[in-house]
Amino acid sequence: MSKNKLDYKIDIYPVRILLNERWPRVFAAPKSKQPKHPLKIGIYTDLLKAFSEIDPVVLKAALGDYTSGPKYVEAMKPGAKRIGLDGKFDGIVVDSDVAHHKHRFYQQNKRYEERRREKFLKEHDTKLETGV
Repeated sequence: MSKNKLDYKIDIYPVRILLNERWPRVFAAPKSKQPKHPLKIGIYTDLLKAFSEIDPVVLKAALGDYTSGPKYVEAMKPGAKRIGLDGKFDGIVVDSDVAHHKHRFYQQNKRYEERRREKFLKEHDTKLETGV
């Protein structure tokens, strides 16, 4: 992939739609109210085999986007069943999985809030400098 940074609307969102269309029982549609289910460990490898035409970097980013939101973290409860591409249960969530996803979610939100704060301060400073 030649781009350094992926664009959500151009790169990630279309793959998320494709995942939902191909495996609606496994992947909730983006921005939907559908519940998410914990995914089988190793599902990325299965997806690589199923989607040889999709850039692996984009596929990994789309999968990361899917598993980084609050609905996925909420689904990650000890004992919850993981689901594979075939729609069958394949493993269970253990305590360390829960801790990992909660930590990742916390770190992601922390970075988001820091970027928002920096943007606000930058805009505010610019307005003070220009008198607007």
